Amino acid sequence: MMNICAGHGSCVDPFPHADLHLLSLTQPMTQEYRITLLPGDGIGPEIMAVTVEILKAIEAQHNIGFTFQDALIGGAALDAVGHPLPDETLEKCRKSDAVLLARRERPYDGNDGGNRIDSR
Repeated sequence: MMNICAGHGSCVDPFPHADLHLLSLTQPMTQEYRITLLPGDGIGPEIMAVTVEILKAIEAQHNIGFTFQDALIGGAALDAVGHPLPDETLEKCRKSDAVLLARRERPYDGNDGGNRIDSR
């Protein structure tokens, strides 16, 4: 269980129903977690790069390991494989402990052959 405690001893578990807690304030963790990164397009790759750096800092301080794998989504996937959410991306996500989705910025222009996804 992960607790966040205020200075007066009142503690709250911010994820009471989650099976995966990334940080433990009471004991070190040694487990490795697989994270699929979906940087998307536009500013998404830049946001994801900073997010990964933060997670690497957490790794170093809390005896926890992350394995990162990239996958395509949105406009980047359309350009590469002609579909905004490829089967390979879905498979990687299903096999992951966590999925991080950054921003998709490319506006829909109707030229995707009807393969539009909307993550909003």
